[in-house]
Amino acid sequence: MLSLFAPNNLIGLDIGTNTIKIVELEEKNGKYKLKNIGIAKIPRETINNGVIINADPLVQAIKSLLSSLKITNKNAAVSVSGNNVIIKKINLPLMTEDDLEPIIAHEAEQFIPFDLDEVNIDFQILGVNEDNAEQMDVMLVAAKKVNIQDYLDALNTAGIITSMSSF
Repeated sequence: MLSLFAPNNLIGLDIGTNTIKIVELEEKNGKYKLKNIGIAKIPRETINNGVIINADPLVQAIKSLLSSLKITNKNAAVSVSGNNVIIKKINLPLMTEDDLEPIIAHEAEQFIPFDLDEVNIDFQILGVNEDNAEQMDVMLVAAKKVNIQDYLDALNTAGIITSMSSF
């Protein structure tokens, strides 16, 4: 079946305080290859500690990178950072992802210095803890909703499509 879209092709955007980095990956026969790579500077007053201060230069830099590299794929995985993003490796008793999902917010309260109503929370089970076979390592991630929405708005304005599965 011929598809108009290449679902296995993806661009990656790393949005930093001073630069935006982009990669375009192309999937062929189950293997990914680097198709494109680029970097663009953004003005200092655009992002401060992971918070978008002025979205216009960010949007223009993304559009310019896409245009100059002739990237037409707009499906993106995007990284964000800053003081409003918390990443913490925690140890919990062994359980399935289905069992962990309903209790992760309660577990997160101990590690997240923000009101849980203000953050998006996600997690990834990393595996059995090396020191205790009855425990598992879990990567816990939380980011302030307002900051994530600012990034999503800027990316949407630049024509980028993102997936916010559970985050």
